[in-house]
Amino acid sequence: MLTVASIHLARERPLDALRSAKEAQQLCKRLGDSQAMAKTLVLLAEANVENDEQKEALTLVKEARERHHVLKDLGGEVESLRVKAKAENSMCKRNEALASLREGVELAKRIDDRVKEATLLLETARIELDMMKMEDCEQHLHEAQSIFRDVQHWRGEADVLEVLLREQIQVTSRDAVGTADEWRALFYDATDKKGEARCLREAARMFFLAGYEQDADARGQEALALFQEIQDQTGEAQTMLLLAEVHAGFGDVRRGVQTAEEALQLFKTIEDPKGQYDGLSTLARVQMLEEGGDAEAAATAAEKAYQLVKRSRKGWATRRIEVNALKLLAEAGVAKLVALAGGDDVEEKSEEEQEVLQNIFEKAHRAAEMAVDRAADLDDRRLEAGALRTLANASLVCSNSETAEEAAREGLKIAQEVGDKALEASMLCISAEVNMAENYMGKASEQAKQALAIFRDLRDAEGEEYAKSILDQMYGTSRGGAAPAAATGTAPAPAWDTPAMVSSVATAVATGPSREFIMEGLKNLSKNIVGDDIEMDSPLMEAGMDSLSSVEFRNQVRNLVPGINLPASMVFDYPSLKSMTDFIHTKTSEM
Repeated sequence: MLTVASIHLARERPLDALRSAKEAQQLCKRLGDSQAMAKTLVLLAEANVENDEQKEALTLVKEARERHHVLKDLGGEVESLRVKAKAENSMCKRNEALASLREGVELAKRIDDRVKEATLLLETARIELDMMKMEDCEQHLHEAQSIFRDVQHWRGEADVLEVLLREQIQVTSRDAVGTADEWRALFYDATDKKGEARCLREAARMFFLAGYEQDADARGQEALALFQEIQDQTGEAQTMLLLAEVHAGFGDVRRGVQTAEEALQLFKTIEDPKGQYDGLSTLARVQMLEEGGDAEAAATAAEKAYQLVKRSRKGWATRRIEVNALKLLAEAGVAKLVALAGGDDVEEKSEEEQEVLQNIFEKAHRAAEMAVDRAADLDDRRLEAGALRTLANASLVCSNSETAEEAAREGLKIAQEVGDKALEASMLCISAEVNMAENYMGKASEQAKQALAIFRDLRDAEGEEYAKSILDQMYGTSRGGAAPAAATGTAPAPAWDTPAMVSSVATAVATGPSREFIMEGLKNLSKNIVGDDIEMDSPLMEAGMDSLSSVEFRNQVRNLVPGINLPASMVFDYPSLKSMTDFIHTKTSEM
């Protein structure tokens, strides 16, 4: 039964794992096997973590460690500490999790179990990456990689490269492409095609989230071809969902919708209800996009996704999935509300139309409140803050400032308590929008600037755009820091998730920079990127820029000329400094 439970965990079937682990626990009690019981408790604790029962997991793992200690099984104690750290991390107790992992590493060294030592070092690096402790993260990754190589544990080394790739993409390192290729090569050399396909897909996901369109699409397509070759329909459908978001995120919403619908149909064919939920959720997110999306279709897909979750609450659907489904239902409902209301004054609509809008709002608001309530029952404060953000946005769009302010304030408090800087910046933006809607411009400006500073420290380009767009709504576009609300890298924001939808603050138009200013600025920035002067007519890609450095270049150009929507494919669309200067100068002249 322990083996069966382990397989369920590996295949991400948390409820099946929990059931199998409980059966194993009962069997151990009947047999009176203390050693097996200690191992079972560790596995049962991990299954509880995956089912969002962290407090129960900590109770179980405490008992497991005590049993292992009595048995003088240090290896069992190491495993207990690993699961304890996993539970603590999922509860946002990151410092406690790091302490548990450090203790586990020392125990692993005592018994000279190098694989366990490297595994805990890797888990330490994962948490440090989330905490933006980049130097510590890199150090522990290199230590883990060295050990895995020494003991010829290639799968462990592959796991290290996966986290290293995440770290390199986050800091815009030029080594990222090489690391992605090295990661893939490990699976290729081992003739593990399924692992190689998964590796390609996850690398594509990372590149997509960071805004690297070409790398994301190319690796996603390769992953799709591999899954099709080995006839893995689940992997094929999951990859299609990623490609749907890639297509839509970089402007081709129609293609994104089509790809998501094809994936959904494939999940139906293989009778995978969890896959169908994922497909409907992706379809809803894609359809919520402002340009090319269909808000009503998004609301329909979100409703179907939620109904699937309700029917499967005691099956594959965990409480976390339920919270996410409720959040999506609320967000899609508000998007539909905004689309139906248009730019008209609601009071000018007929009573029947107003009643329809009111019903949509009430349903969306109720879903958001349910998401907050369900999340509060879990032990994940970050999830609760995310639900509060959804509630604040829904209330803000519908002019319920009191609820929006309360939700935003509580969400910000949680973010600061758990030390999640990205979440804190996001909640500061929401709070700024609430204060802007209430005409408290000084407070709104202060919060937006705080958020902007955090996003810059985190090198979060999309977050910067969000914070700048709020400042732009208050002060207008200027060289002082206001910026466009256009999306960068990841999928564009839904139509309702912008300050323009909740504020009518007038914006001032600043005088645009001269052509000479733009030209000199581009020359200096390009030299910083490639290390040498580039002629105005020379193709940038031939002068030393690659897909990664081109994104870094585009981000720097944004700071040179704030307020201009620079496409992700800027270096490809305007391949020389001359053509780029002409494009940007034309855009600034239109402002």
